[in-house]
Amino acid sequence: LFLAGGFLGLAAFFGLTSMQYFKKEPAKKGTLKPTKKGAKKKKQKPDPFLIRIGIIVALSAIVTLLVDYQFKVLATEKYTTKFETVDNNSDGIINREEVRAIFSNDELFNINYDNYAGEDGVVNKAEYDTVDGRVDQSGLVSFFGTFYSIVGAASIIMQFFITGPVLSRFGILIGLLALPFFLVAGATSVLIAPVLMSASIAKFSDQTFKFTINVSSMELLWLPVPANIRKSIKPQITGTVKFIAEGVGGLVTFLLVKVIALQYLSIISLASIAVWV
Repeated sequence: LFLAGGFLGLAAFFGLTSMQYFKKEPAKKGTLKPTKKGAKKKKQKPDPFLIRIGIIVALSAIVTLLVDYQFKVLATEKYTTKFETVDNNSDGIINREEVRAIFSNDELFNINYDNYAGEDGVVNKAEYDTVDGRVDQSGLVSFFGTFYSIVGAASIIMQFFITGPVLSRFGILIGLLALPFFLVAGATSVLIAPVLMSASIAKFSDQTFKFTINVSSMELLWLPVPANIRKSIKPQITGTVKFIAEGVGGLVTFLLVKVIALQYLSIISLASIAVWV
């Protein structure tokens, strides 16, 4: 995490220092005018329209990061085998058969039993039940593969059959509001019920709408911007600003998960979406 943060910082530094080269336009013949000595250049005020685009890009990056983190954590928890044994004799000691009953995989059983069994071949129940569960890697990989396959298919359908008609019929405003609307539904569901299904709704909305109708709508936002300004500012907003926002969001997430429950990250997502809209 710290290494990634360092690289993001370097990327932000080089991106900001390169802005001066983007702003320089080649001089055209016959357009140079003599300047009076001591004449001051007018300081150009920041365009509120461009500032708003930057805010949208930054907040959407933060929300995407939070949604992705919640989705992956809940998926991992869902496919983690919890080791909890049953002490049939109520003597605080579990034998080999009682341990074997909770495993469907012989390899996992042998590893865990051998690690915690004493010389007499028995295991202390109180000690054994504190062992962390093991992730079902095949189940997790299968879930991610199925999920992203569905997302990919939905994105193709969205891009080819829905994005164009929606933007043509309802305009760019609806296109820009589609993603935050579904993200609000997903974040709210995670806040109320922090389970994998809720996180999947949020992640599905983010992946499906962000790279289809939202991207198309954002591109249309740049059309009123003059070409010379768009050439210099757009790479900074869609690149540098986005990466800085992701870095800040990752750092904030890293700190917050130590003091608050996973589901309450949705409050930050909802607050960001409120400012975004």
